Amino acid sequence: MLTYDLEKEKGRFLYEKLYSAIKRDIIARKIRSGERLPSKRALSEHLHISKVTVESAYARLCDEGICRAETKRGYFVSNALPPVATSSFDDVEADVGDRSGKREKYEIDFCSNAISSAQFPFSVWSHLMRSVILDYGCELLASSDKTGALILKRAICEYLLKTRGMNVLPEQIIIGAGSEYLYGLLSSLLPTGAVIGVEDPGYGAISKSYELSGKRVKYIPLDGEGISVFDLYASGADVLHISPGHHFPSGKITSSHRREEIGKWLCKDKKRLIIEDEYDTEFRQNGAYQMPLATIFPQRVIYLNTFSKTISPSLRIAYMVLPQDYLKKYNEKMGFLSCTVPAFEQYTLAKFIEGGYFERHIGRRRRELALIRELVMNAISTYFPPKKYRIEEENAGTHFLLCIECADEDGIRKNLERAGVHILFESDYTVECEKSRGKLIMNYTGLDKNEVDFAIKALSSAIFEK
Repeated sequence: MLTYDLEKEKGRFLYEKLYSAIKRDIIARKIRSGERLPSKRALSEHLHISKVTVESAYARLCDEGICRAETKRGYFVSNALPPVATSSFDDVEADVGDRSGKREKYEIDFCSNAISSAQFPFSVWSHLMRSVILDYGCELLASSDKTGALILKRAICEYLLKTRGMNVLPEQIIIGAGSEYLYGLLSSLLPTGAVIGVEDPGYGAISKSYELSGKRVKYIPLDGEGISVFDLYASGADVLHISPGHHFPSGKITSSHRREEIGKWLCKDKKRLIIEDEYDTEFRQNGAYQMPLATIFPQRVIYLNTFSKTISPSLRIAYMVLPQDYLKKYNEKMGFLSCTVPAFEQYTLAKFIEGGYFERHIGRRRRELALIRELVMNAISTYFPPKKYRIEEENAGTHFLLCIECADEDGIRKNLERAGVHILFESDYTVECEKSRGKLIMNYTGLDKNEVDFAIKALSSAIFEK
């Protein structure tokens, strides 16, 4: 019989606690696929809770495709469960530069990108997995293209043309198991003496990957329009790794004028190269979408993107688009490398994109994030003292900066740690530039809408020691 202590976790409805506990056991395979769950009456009597509570928890599990209800038989765990993020720290951004992570578990986590099962299209993914086995069984057993499955690369080409205006060939696309893996490939692909400019503050895995391969890294500050062009010229960099569509952690979008200036820098020397790193531009709430630099300079820009942010952190599939000259260098230097993503996952993702499910998922996820952002903003205005804070880049889509006036950042860190609140600051991602103090990165992608009020109230209490 399933046994849970539902009183330990505060601030949530009882059925949500039960739902979460059962879901965790299913994901951890403590409850096996196809296994029958206890009846509503039996479980309610065992846990000393109402039948309505059990029924609500089971209904939510069924709505998300984790379980199924069979008439006069009961509730059963789904036979086909796709991989989901099982750890709050399986996160593409929060795992680098985290100076506050002293605990293994936090009561409230503003660093996680892990999505709930309600936000993952279980039923569609399960259907596509079965379809792939039926339609491509023999192909799945054969050796696939070393740069990735052709079916997925074709789907990505069509998606880039439709949404980015990028006209690329499947042969230009390299599939890899996550952005960090591709950073390593790029480090080996670039000339030995290359000087690489990176954004500061910025995602630490980028600079670490280049430094690990012996490349010289220059940290370039940002201003209100994006990366500083003055400092870019002064750095002597001949390669620029940049995220103009959505910078992390500031949330800034590089302005049109600054893009033109970066383009002029690129064209002044034929040896210069831009590595354009996109990861979640689809989720931005307001403002006109800026076409990638790769659309304007297709032979001078290497374009990177990942599905880890748009679908699930545990789906470790990323890709890069190489200009023809660099594709030739890649094939000569690294053509012996095999693709690091299983063919089964590649084929399933390809059908997910081809069938239009990916775009529908993006639309649904944008609406969910917009709702959560609104709840977060309302809760901040309720629980934070007026004139003690300000918000920057609230329309970034997945996070914004919460700036605390006259902040003692070290003191706030200690308070947050004691309160069990996990959150990072912009200064955690700054290396050489002057650090902005008291700017918290409000990443709300891992929050459930029912947890927002409780989380923001706890955050305010920890910061202002209420």
